[in-house]
Amino acid sequence: MAITLPSQFSTEMKKMGYKPRVGIAISTFSQYLSVTETFTTNTQTYTGKSTGAPSITLAVEPTGGFNKVTSFNLSILNQELFSNIFATYKDPEDTEAVVKLWFDDGTQIQDNEGVQLFKGKIKDFPSINYDSVDFQIETDDDLTDTMLGELVEDSDSSSIPTVGEASIGKVKPIA
Repeated sequence: MAITLPSQFSTEMKKMGYKPRVGIAISTFSQYLSVTETFTTNTQTYTGKSTGAPSITLAVEPTGGFNKVTSFNLSILNQELFSNIFATYKDPEDTEAVVKLWFDDGTQIQDNEGVQLFKGKIKDFPSINYDSVDFQIETDDDLTDTMLGELVEDSDSSSIPTVGEASIGKVKPIA
C-alpha cells in the first residue's frame, strides 16, 4: 500500500517524540534547505537556512471539490551571502523545487520515507535584500503562460488560400 499524506500524518502524529522535518530540494543549484534546523537523510543533508515558516497558497474551486496547492513561498537567510549563488546560476526561473515531509524518530531518516508536499518551478527571479532571498515557486500542473496550437505564418498561404494579412501571427484553430 502506498503511503499517503493523511495516513502518514495520522500514524506518525500518534507516536511520542517524532519531529516533522520539511526539506526543500533545489537540485539544479545543489541546494537542500530545511525549514527549521539542519537534518540529514540517508542520501542528503538539508541545511536550516529558512527565515521562518514558508507559506503555501491554495486555489479554491468556486463549485467546491478539492483544493489545489498553486504556490509555495520561501525566504532564505542571506547572512552568508546565499545570493552569490546567482553568479553561477544567472537564470533561476523554471528551476524545479521539491518540498518533502519526513517524521524524525531519532534514527536515520530514510529518503524514501518522505512524502512529497509540493513540486513546482521558481516563477520569477528571487527578490533579494540584505537579510533574505525570497523565492516564489509555482506548480506546473496548470497550463498557464502556454500557447496551445500553432501560429498562422506567411508560408500557410500556399496551403490555405484564404489566409488574410490579419490572420498571420494568430493561433490556428485546433481541430
